[in-house]
Amino acid sequence: MTANETLDRLNEAFEEGLSSADTIVSWSVALPSGERVNRNPDTAMEAGSTFKVILLAHVCSLFDRGELERDQAIALESSHRVAASEELAMLPDGTELTIERILRAMIGASDNTATEIVQQLVGREAVSALMSMMGMLATRVPDNLRSVYSQTDLTTAFPAFQTTMCDMRVFYERMQENRLQLSRESEAFYWDVLLEEDRRQGTDWPSGVACYRKSGAVIWDSVNAQSVCGVLRNRSASIPFAFALNRRPGGDVSAEATFMSFAPQFGAALKTLLAACE
Repeated sequence: MTANETLDRLNEAFEEGLSSADTIVSWSVALPSGERVNRNPDTAMEAGSTFKVILLAHVCSLFDRGELERDQAIALESSHRVAASEELAMLPDGTELTIERILRAMIGASDNTATEIVQQLVGREAVSALMSMMGMLATRVPDNLRSVYSQTDLTTAFPAFQTTMCDMRVFYERMQENRLQLSRESEAFYWDVLLEEDRRQGTDWPSGVACYRKSGAVIWDSVNAQSVCGVLRNRSASIPFAFALNRRPGGDVSAEATFMSFAPQFGAALKTLLAACE
């Protein structure tokens, strides 16, 4: 089966399964041939925690500039605390954490307190400059997560991270090209941290295949979003991808349930495409 046939069948599965107009699906895939295969790639989507890879990339560039160090300790403060922080929530104020541990918690556990520490450390302007340099012109990152989760009415707080799957695919492509000109050490560290989510979730890939990714989820009354973006690699090829599913406000279709139904099909399609390159 060709790459186009594989993704055409995936599109057909979505068309059959998404009987309600309440759900929007978007993806963008870069094939090893150089071809781009898309579904609604320029539609603005809430993509949840997938933006955290942008913070990771910027911190890695600061390592190379000597402005930060991986083993540099930062004391946990009350001003860092944000909801949905499973890893750092139980630690008392004053606990010293290395930047490396904070980054791995931010990506692997999607810990929001870890993310807040990083956002306070680097600032919005620097992250915005990085996104501009990487060509992410349709992407909007929150100033900080604390400001999002501190709102009384969270239904007005989202979309917090709005992007397109085209922007996210382009970001991963350019990280593969090392557009940030990271040192070998920092570049290797970046990709290793992006394995954290799979390590912690115990995801099973075929031998020789690795998935460098970050997923995201936002589930509130008026917002229901699921996403996963990254790069799937084997020994001879790689496939940058971005996939998101949003429920329209007021819709009665669960994005989480729909995502759990179709994400495996999307993953299987990527594995088929990658295997064809060996």
